[in-house]
Amino acid sequence: MLKKTKREFLCDIGETITVEVTSEGTVHNVAFAKDGEDWDGQPFVFTEPTDEFRSITLFLIFSNPSGGKFNIKVFGKAGEFVFQETVPQDDEFGSVSDSARGYNFFKKA
Repeated sequence: MLKKTKREFLCDIGETITVEVTSEGTVHNVAFAKDGEDWDGQPFVFTEPTDEFRSITLFLIFSNPSGGKFNIKVFGKAGEFVFQETVPQDDEFGSVSDSARGYNFFKKA
């Protein structure tokens, strides 16, 4: 997996993509969607997109009114790009009870 833009990545067909989410200061409450469908968040094999790209969305629910954060890590092949970000309860979008992050995966040329 290689970085395309901040939350967009280039992948090889057959590459296993792993998403790890940990939480601090809040109950670990995360829902996952892949290509618009419910998903269990387990590693998945990147396959040929039917459209331009494959997508995942993480829905993060905060339980502690005094703060907390989720740490997200997205990676593919060993030795390639690893994406990491932290989503605090009061993040850049002003969310205090929930937040979401979307990631798009494109086929490498």
